[in-house]
Amino acid sequence: MASTEVEEILNRLRSPLPDLKTVLALLCAPLDSIGLLPPAFRRYNVDPLPAGAISIARHIPAFQREILKHIGPTWQSSLVEENAGPIIDQFFCPDSFSFASSATGDVTVLAYSTILSLPLAEYSIGLLSRLSERYPVDRLHSAVFSHSRAEDKVKRAARWEDCVRSIVSVPVRVANALEGKDIPPQLEHGVYFNQLCERCEIAIAAMSSDTREDESGGLTFLLAKLINLGCFPSSPPSSRSQPSFFQATLPLIRERLAVENLRYSGAWRKIFRGFASTLALQSVFVSLLSALPADGRLDGSPQVRSSIKREGLFLNSFLGSLDVEEDWQLWEALSAVVLTREWNEAHARIFVCWISGPRCNAGALETLLDRILDLGSNPEHIKHSLLNRHRYVTAIFLLTLSYLPPSSSKLQSLALSPALISSIGQYISHLDDSVRRCGMLAAEFVAQRSGKTLDFKDWDGDSDGKVWARSLRALLAIKDVDAEVLEEPPSLPIPEAVADDLPPLGHHRENPIEVGYDSDDDSLSGYISESSSRSVSPTRSELAEIEQDPTLSVGRKKVPRPVYLAQLGALIRPPGSVQVDESKQADELEVGLSCAEELIRKKTGYEENAVNLVYGLVGLQDNYELEGFSEKRQGALNALVACIPRVAATCIIEEFFKNQYSIDQRYVMLNALALGARELASLSIPSSAVPRHRIAFPSKTLPSLLHQKYVENGNQLLPRLVEDISQEALDRDARDNVDKVPQLVRERRLRVQKQPLVKEVEPDRPLQKTSFTQVAAECFIAPLINRFWQRYQSTGTGLILNPMVLSHLLITLAVLVHASKNAPEWLAVIAPEALELAVTLGTRPMSLGDDDNDGNSGGKEAAVVSSALELSLIVLDGCLEVDDGRSLGLDNTTLLLATGEWASSVFSSIERGAKLPGEGGIQEIKLKRAAAGVLLKCRKPSSNPDKHVCETTPSAAPGARASHALPVLHGFEKIRVPFHRPSSPLAPSSRDLTHSQHRDTPYNNPQIEFKFNEENLKKAKVIISRYPPQYKKAAVIPLLDLGQRQNKGWTSISVMNYVAKTLEMPPMRVYEVATFYTMFNREPIGTHFVQVCTTTPCMLMGSTEILNTTCAHLGGIKPGETTKDGKFTVIEVECQGACSNAPMLVVGDDFYEDLTPETTKKILDAFAKGEKPKPGPQSGRQTSENSAGLTALTSKPYGPGEHCQPEFR
Repeated sequence: MASTEVEEILNRLRSPLPDLKTVLALLCAPLDSIGLLPPAFRRYNVDPLPAGAISIARHIPAFQREILKHIGPTWQSSLVEENAGPIIDQFFCPDSFSFASSATGDVTVLAYSTILSLPLAEYSIGLLSRLSERYPVDRLHSAVFSHSRAEDKVKRAARWEDCVRSIVSVPVRVANALEGKDIPPQLEHGVYFNQLCERCEIAIAAMSSDTREDESGGLTFLLAKLINLGCFPSSPPSSRSQPSFFQATLPLIRERLAVENLRYSGAWRKIFRGFASTLALQSVFVSLLSALPADGRLDGSPQVRSSIKREGLFLNSFLGSLDVEEDWQLWEALSAVVLTREWNEAHARIFVCWISGPRCNAGALETLLDRILDLGSNPEHIKHSLLNRHRYVTAIFLLTLSYLPPSSSKLQSLALSPALISSIGQYISHLDDSVRRCGMLAAEFVAQRSGKTLDFKDWDGDSDGKVWARSLRALLAIKDVDAEVLEEPPSLPIPEAVADDLPPLGHHRENPIEVGYDSDDDSLSGYISESSSRSVSPTRSELAEIEQDPTLSVGRKKVPRPVYLAQLGALIRPPGSVQVDESKQADELEVGLSCAEELIRKKTGYEENAVNLVYGLVGLQDNYELEGFSEKRQGALNALVACIPRVAATCIIEEFFKNQYSIDQRYVMLNALALGARELASLSIPSSAVPRHRIAFPSKTLPSLLHQKYVENGNQLLPRLVEDISQEALDRDARDNVDKVPQLVRERRLRVQKQPLVKEVEPDRPLQKTSFTQVAAECFIAPLINRFWQRYQSTGTGLILNPMVLSHLLITLAVLVHASKNAPEWLAVIAPEALELAVTLGTRPMSLGDDDNDGNSGGKEAAVVSSALELSLIVLDGCLEVDDGRSLGLDNTTLLLATGEWASSVFSSIERGAKLPGEGGIQEIKLKRAAAGVLLKCRKPSSNPDKHVCETTPSAAPGARASHALPVLHGFEKIRVPFHRPSSPLAPSSRDLTHSQHRDTPYNNPQIEFKFNEENLKKAKVIISRYPPQYKKAAVIPLLDLGQRQNKGWTSISVMNYVAKTLEMPPMRVYEVATFYTMFNREPIGTHFVQVCTTTPCMLMGSTEILNTTCAHLGGIKPGETTKDGKFTVIEVECQGACSNAPMLVVGDDFYEDLTPETTKKILDAFAKGEKPKPGPQSGRQTSENSAGLTALTSKPYGPGEHCQPEFR
């Protein structure tokens, strides 16, 4: 029964809840059952659960998941407003009131695994921050290994290992979730792990004071994890972001060892012995020894000797006096670290002082001496080691030897050691004098310690290491272990100048605001005003108190804060009603706008109510003069586009082209598209009105009037953005000296990769944030351009083609295009489509709008041209940046030339002193700058004639290029209905990358006039009349065929230009059709056009022989060539649809089938004589009948009325 009640609570938490009281009641019941409900919330527990109903291990993770997925994101703000926010934290991070409860540790241990099992959000990251502060690893360790837990060792160890894995993964998970930005300081990598290291030391100290089972194994596992994560670096960290265990814990360890604490050092040694890997133990020792201060090297001053002894005694008390037989594992690891790593002479002094100990551990010293002798006598070491290495090995060898008592038998045996004698010989024969002197010094000191006499008498002077040898010899006369330990000097504080240069981790320094003296600032000195009989005006705070006075608003209900997007939609877009309470509607609208942006951002990815919110927000009018209405509406729309781009952006674009919206509302829509796109693209945008953590300090806020003064005007925001982008594009040429790889980029953009037939099934991943490059073409740019073309010549387009709106539309498109440069559709779709729109609107005069008769339309016209030029500049700059303009130059040559001609005409007009209507002032500067920039960008792709197709033939006249571009520009000027795009974005075509290129020739150039004769003109009008006026471009194929037939069987550039002019479409679109379909011949052909089919059915029936016969009979020409007399042209074609009568060929429009070499020659001879042979099968059969006679349909066919009932005949 109790389990059923718990499941019912969980099911209700998964469903939408009506009010805050219900939420609190559902949350308080399970907390009260496990004893974690704070006393202040017990009044909400109206339906308590029976004792023992909640199983922490079974039910609490389920509650935690539902809170993270549903309750936290939806109700957190409402709970905070009612001071009930801590109720959610109790399920993850119980307060100090609950520290003594046994359930607290279990809940916190489960909280880590539950939070990290779900995608991290802002609320869950905040929980992790509080968990790391309130419940560090030592408290979690105590909770898992508590005395009261009736759990076997295996389960306890498994729970602890899972907990450790969760704890150490927190910084990486948080950094990935936040993409490395705005990470809470306590969760940054270095800060988090340094704190974790400190709390680990506290856990070890707690373990040493209370003997518990299995604790050392758990802490050994934790230290092993920290080793793998780099918390034990081999050298002191150079930045604060790099954690270091001993740098963080050495002060604590020294403090605990200041008093003799054998159990504490014993706990450390027990942990060290628990490491399964010797490499891990070596990593710990290397990090420990490198963290010790080791200055002075061979300095024999009392201060340095005292420091050396202090560190040696610290190691002795921390790691103990090592017994080679009992602590062989630690000894092996330490000897490897001491002898194989790079250390200096100061480290050697510390190591020998520690191993010797206060009482001279002769056994350990002799063992160390043997290890050093094995290393020092190695010929590879003597030949190849560096000088610093030789000096360190020599120093530790001689220091160890100096600590041995005179009675040690090791001294005599060492002097006669073959290994030592051999190594001394190799040292003396070394070519480097400094290295050789190390061996000489070792030989003299060994002889001296063994009672012999040896003196090389070559130690005076300052060259070849003599100074170092004398310093070491002086140091050998005294032992550091016998030095007097002086009081350690206090650590010096960091100078303020240095501290200022080291900002705390995770915080950004802000530039101080300097306030200078203002002689006109009279607000600093007060004055006495004259007495007045009027009462003093109330202040803002007094007005707020009056407004909140409950006695003055009796019967007035407070509008509840929305927690679901459906509730927000009801507040912003209330249902229609005859009787409307204006006061209530104003309150609802104010509350809805205040919460809109925050709620939308919390519900990122929830698309169900996005369309309804778009309708409500774009249709809002400030009928109630609400404070901050425009900013809140704009912020909410921006959030919609940024958080739900696939639905919101397309819906806003659809609404933009409807007639019921004002200019201000259209501006809001365009601003939302542009700013939302830049946010998706991670580009700079104005700061949101909703702070990230909803914390606003009054001291950081300007007074309201002064704040309004600096608020950016929404109508000027996008123009300023585009102006900055244009300036950046112009400046790039000046500083563009970076090597690029445009060919590689182009190949990657245009390459179509085939999906593998079999691939590995990837595990489910959390939903990733949508980037702008994923949706730029599909949801933003293509719908905006396509719907513009669709509405371009429709009725009621006055507001859309209004120059003010049109200019803002072009500016918005410029921002979108600039943000989408990394989209895969950029080269093939986005850049050419946007550039075509800019050139079309910049060269074609607009229709009159509703307000074009106000005498100020000229200025707006100039603004449109300026915006179109800036859009073109951004597109061209992007193409140059992505692939050096290669794709635009190859695929859209005519469009590029037309852009240059247009910019050149605008620039030359301004240079001649001509002014566009309304031009002047800043508008003239913008026009001139944009035109010059476009002109420069257009010339850059064509600056290398071998690289692009924007060139003329060498034989062409100097003005041939310009003459080629003139008809294109003329086509743009005469354009009426551009090529209509579908509502979905255009996908890159799969055509071959070998592009058709046109070069003017005497027989094929735009100057050759072409037009339909009277008969064909009538046919063309009949063909065009079959299509709706807005779709007459669909007649391009039949009109091209008609023109080709009139032009003696081939399609010249003049034919294509004439068809484009007739259909009022860009010539480039006609070129694309004519060069795509093979039935349009781009070169002149003979009188008789012979097409031989060689596809599979014809090839099987002997078409190869027919082709060879044809070419040979016509004078030995090859396929694709014309005979010398100009009568025949032969080509090889694909299937013509007469497979049942193969082999076959086509002459003109007639099919000749069932061919043999003989019949083929007869057909060609007949055409050569001017005769026309009979088309069809040449074998005598009728059409495609069976050669053996009919085998089906042999009976008489019946006609209408036969075999019917009499009444139906």
